[in-house]
Amino acid sequence: MVSKVGGSHTFRVKTLVGRHRCGRVFINKNTNKDWIGKVLMDRFVDVGNMIVNQIIDEVKKTYNIGITPWRAGKAKQIAMDCMVRDGQCQYGLLYDYVVELTRVRTGTFKIKVNQPRPTLQPRFEYFYLYLYGCKQGFLVGCRSFISVDDYHLETSFGG
Repeated sequence: MVSKVGGSHTFRVKTLVGRHRCGRVFINKNTNKDWIGKVLMDRFVDVGNMIVNQIIDEVKKTYNIGITPWRAGKAKQIAMDCMVRDGQCQYGLLYDYVVELTRVRTGTFKIKVNQPRPTLQPRFEYFYLYLYGCKQGFLVGCRSFISVDDYHLETSFGG
């Protein structure tokens, strides 16, 4: 048992029970869904494929904290929302990238967006870029036959 001494930031121990037999408690109310979502984004690359039980196990193993399935599910949702938002911001920077490439005149590039109706948001279609130095190095060092196989981007923005 402790109490505060006067108006200062000092505490005095009044009663001390030296030996405890209580078990360890893993539930911590300070571990909210926002904190867990931040941990998921910082530590794990593939949050979208993690199931709730994996999230619970990883948080328990790493931080020795038990969390509920509801809290783990909400944290996963927060982490996924942040990742999608980051992707949208990156696509928004493509126009700035084109402006900078135009300014320094380093190669050929083209950006194409698809906007079926003026009332809809424009949708990214493709971005073509080649740098002159890379083209020359490719022509000198590689064979003249190029084959491109199927390649698909598996993100929330499609392939």
